Amino acid sequence: PRMDGLEMAAAIKQLSPTTPVIVTTAFNDKEFLLKAIAVGIDKFLIKPVESEALHEALIQCARPLAMARQLRDSEEMFRLIAENVDDLIALVDSSGKRIYNSPSYRQVFGKIPERGTSSFQELHPDDRQYVQEIFQDTVASGVGRRARYRFQLDDGGERFIESNSSTIRDNSGKVAKVVIVSRD
Repeated sequence: PRMDGLEMAAAIKQLSPTTPVIVTTAFNDKEFLLKAIAVGIDKFLIKPVESEALHEALIQCARPLAMARQLRDSEEMFRLIAENVDDLIALVDSSGKRIYNSPSYRQVFGKIPERGTSSFQELHPDDRQYVQEIFQDTVASGVGRRARYRFQLDDGGERFIESNSSTIRDNSGKVAKVVIVSRD
């Protein structure tokens, strides 16, 4: 009772920035519109409001929320899979730099390799060139390959690994990323 529609919308946005706010108003001037935009109103309708217009505004505001919910659900599903698989899952760019390593890397190395580092650094020195050639061929041809090689552990030990790779292309069809799934 002690605030107007814009003040109420601002209060809602402050408490919950992602909550859509639709305002119906009799004001149809530039100053009001600028204030509404500054407050973060998602949609405003000039009175009198027909039910079809309100319905469409509700749909427009609900769509991004539904998409965000689907994205959160998808991310949660991926997280659950990645955290509960024993295989080593890596996503690297076309130069071999790490974008993602699954938590299962911790079981082998005691840590998850840092993003942006070379995916070839843990390879046994005798196998490094072989794996780099396979990787370069995968990027050039766009066809994933299977490889067997060794990881060199910090304590000097070795782990024998078998990997399968597959490629992810960008919009132009060029290989942009490589997914590598490995197991002991």
